Amino acid sequence: MALEKLSDENMVWFYREELGKVDRGANIMSLIPKPIRRRMTRLGILERRKGLDKAFGFIISPRGRKILEDYKNARELEGDEG
Repeated sequence: MALEKLSDENMVWFYREELGKVDRGANIMSLIPKPIRRRMTRLGILERRKGLDKAFGFIISPRGRKILEDYKNARELEGDEG
């Protein structure tokens, strides 16, 4: 596994609760610091989208969702084995 990929996955795992809140509609500005938002955007974990009111917001990208799902599935498997 590439070191960069592992780092991306660790970042998503560390901010998993905040990303879940963002996915449910919470304001990302108060949850995740600006440097982290920038890094997640550059890594393709977050995407900037323009809303109907022309304001920009963030959504979790398909790549970010896949990482979250992979971790969720891995946690479920660990629970079954333990």
